[in-house]
Amino acid sequence: MTKKALVVPVEPPYVREDHLVRAHLFLVFVGLLCYQYLRRKLPDGMSEKGLKKAFDKLEMVVAMEEDTIQFKLSNMDNDTLLLLESLELGEFLPE
Repeated sequence: MTKKALVVPVEPPYVREDHLVRAHLFLVFVGLLCYQYLRRKLPDGMSEKGLKKAFDKLEMVVAMEEDTIQFKLSNMDNDTLLLLESLELGEFLPE
């Protein structure tokens, strides 16, 4: 039903069962919500290309310290710092 109901076809190419199409549409919707959230939180001057470039630079470093796992980000520069501060992710910044 969901495959044929819309004017623009949204059928995933390899998913044929209705419950799987519904799951796919749900994930697409959640992805669009996340995208809109990011667009609203970003600084005005940052483009989508700049956002992708900043995210591509980041690397997660995982370390074990006294039986506690620590997560920190590396490869910081001005673009990535601006991005993380805008998204209020300061706790993941390296010290």
